Amino acid sequence: MLRNDAGKLVPMTPTTSSWYGLYVVSPRVGNKQFEKSFRPRFRLPYAEFVNLLDEVEQHKMFDRWQRYDATGKSSSLLSLLLLGALRYLVRGWTFDDLEEATAINEETHCQFFSYLHFFWEHVL
Repeated sequence: MLRNDAGKLVPMTPTTSSWYGLYVVSPRVGNKQFEKSFRPRFRLPYAEFVNLLDEVEQHKMFDRWQRYDATGKSSSLLSLLLLGALRYLVRGWTFDDLEEATAINEETHCQFFSYLHFFWEHVL
């Protein structure tokens, strides 16, 4: 839950999560402190994260996360799912922890991680 401008508690969404703001919308690329803190949190430089995200976005294996469902709702953000997978690997976070950080369901994180694991093993 977050507080809106009026001070009312509202549910957090992926696009209101701190990770979305810090790492997707407004990453402080070129800022030494940002770069210094990003690397140990995700075990790679931000530029490499961007390259990996581009590879994931280009591969047809991840198409399901780049479409809308039958109700017109967009899929979960690949950027947040990839950040979550990295945090899962390097810091031992649980999928439940990732749900709290990104407002993306833990089962979605788990499914994405399975696809990403296959991608790393068989495609890259």
